Amino acid sequence: MAVPQNKKSRSRTKMRRSRSRIGLPALCLEKGEKGKGAGELRRRHHIGADGTYRGVSYFQTKSPEAELEEDEN
Repeated sequence: MAVPQNKKSRSRTKMRRSRSRIGLPALCLEKGEKGKGAGELRRRHHIGADGTYRGVSYFQTKSPEAELEEDEN
């Protein structure tokens, strides 16, 4: 079995481990028509906050007025 001849310093160990840390998620700008989430910053391969992905709406979000009306009833 291979055995290192010299001990690795703390500095070298930390330099090696610093490269493997988790980075920030990749972000992109949403493309599409005006008013349909165009220019929205979102994570890649994820649905935006308004429920659209690549210009297609997958679910409807409730407006704040609709939520108030629902709570009153």
